[in-house]
Amino acid sequence: IASACGRRGGRWRCRWWQCDCDRARASETLYSEELNVSENPWCNLPAMSPYFLPEDTSDLRVANARWGPQHNFYLHDDVLPEPFVGAMDAPVVLLSNNPGYTEESLPLRNDPMFKARMRKNLLHEQLDFPLLFLAPEFTDRGRKWWKQKTKALISVFGQEIVARSILNVTYFPYVSRRFGHRHLPLPSQDYSFRLVRDAVNRKAVIVLMRPGQEGAWKKAVPELNQYERFFRVSNPQNPAISPGNLGSDFQKVVEAIRHAKMSWN
Repeated sequence: IASACGRRGGRWRCRWWQCDCDRARASETLYSEELNVSENPWCNLPAMSPYFLPEDTSDLRVANARWGPQHNFYLHDDVLPEPFVGAMDAPVVLLSNNPGYTEESLPLRNDPMFKARMRKNLLHEQLDFPLLFLAPEFTDRGRKWWKQKTKALISVFGQEIVARSILNVTYFPYVSRRFGHRHLPLPSQDYSFRLVRDAVNRKAVIVLMRPGQEGAWKKAVPELNQYERFFRVSNPQNPAISPGNLGSDFQKVVEAIRHAKMSWN
């Protein structure tokens, strides 16, 4: 059972399912005051579908009513959102658009084990494979996509180290067939942008996987404008983290993971 806590008025309150407040309190002390995990909106994710946060629901319902279920931008509320996946202190942060919806991905997304781990991820709880798409027990398309995009890093470090070293943050947290939500701002996005701001503050390497959205990211996180460790892939159609896509900047990704790995040993 996943746990989730939120703090209001100095008190922790349980949300929808059993929670472990001691763990939540402990995790709050691990990070900077600017990024206060007690303000994590994903603590309030409903236990059952529709999986829209309360503060986002009104805007999402209006948008979905305009698009209709067959539209590529329609936001699917029957699968868990993926605002971020990975350890929040990862040395490498990837910036992407939003989680993609396909029928082929549904067996994984509906798998009870996957859903439980995704909820743990959303609460920043410890996982053996924080970038959980690389966990060996998951074998479908989602894992294959991420394994392909991180293949060059896996060849250097192995799958487990790479899964611990990458935090993927999406610009828009909810699932659709195509990305087209730049002009649909949501309250929950602020927390994801703060994760990226925190990554700048701790000198993580940040890689933009979809360069066409660079303006949107820099508007949301102005600190990226002057950040020397902010890189872009050259081929957004195949945003692999590889020497071919990053050139000499790939080695900076490798060095960031290698440096972090030394502190883990």
